[in-house]
Amino acid sequence: MSIRTITVVACAFCLPTLAAAFDVTGGDVSIGHSVFVDDTDVARSSLEGSVELGFGRSFGLQVDAGINHFNFVGENTTTVTVHGIYRLGDSTSAGLFIGADEVENESLSFIGAEVGHEFGRAGIEGYFAVSDEADSLGDAIGVSGKFQATDTIEVGASLDRLDLGGGDDLTRFGLRGDLAVGEQTGLFAEVGSLNLDSGGASDSEAFVGVGATFSFGANQGATFDRRGLSRLLPGL
Repeated sequence: MSIRTITVVACAFCLPTLAAAFDVTGGDVSIGHSVFVDDTDVARSSLEGSVELGFGRSFGLQVDAGINHFNFVGENTTTVTVHGIYRLGDSTSAGLFIGADEVENESLSFIGAEVGHEFGRAGIEGYFAVSDEADSLGDAIGVSGKFQATDTIEVGASLDRLDLGGGDDLTRFGLRGDLAVGEQTGLFAEVGSLNLDSGGASDSEAFVGVGATFSFGANQGATFDRRGLSRLLPGL
């Protein structure tokens, strides 16, 4: 399934919503750059965005889009993901998503499910995704949590595991801090590691990243994190 197909799916969902006088409940746009500590030539620069539409009290539609440039190989990847969201209450949301990563006219599509819960100043989110590859390339699972330490500082952690096919697995762990510098603008930084398990051997590399985010809408952001397989390499 290609990026074009995912976009058509998004439009198919959006048009009825438009007719029903939807509300833009939230969204954000972010730029980021991350590198491996031991080899800064292995880097990723990203421009990503999400917008969420609400119709009724219980349903929502979130659309993500992003472009990533991988410096080491000199390639760009494009990702589009569509989430259907059902709110179980004021604090809990569940969703189904479909998306695709595309590079040089080759695409890897995925579908998955997700759930998020907020309690007080903290929140937790989990997902799993299954790709359309027969050898399980691209299957992923992950969990993340966040805590609003002060009015301007949020800290969080994430853990993701990606099946690379052929018995190889990639595990990503990240620690992130966000600093609000205005009502809608924030800066963030992340440190973490990628661990590759291949052929019984394990190799780990540390990465660091920085970026900025502009949020909008009543919810000041979207319900769920953006999904995309290329987002795990090398970070952010």
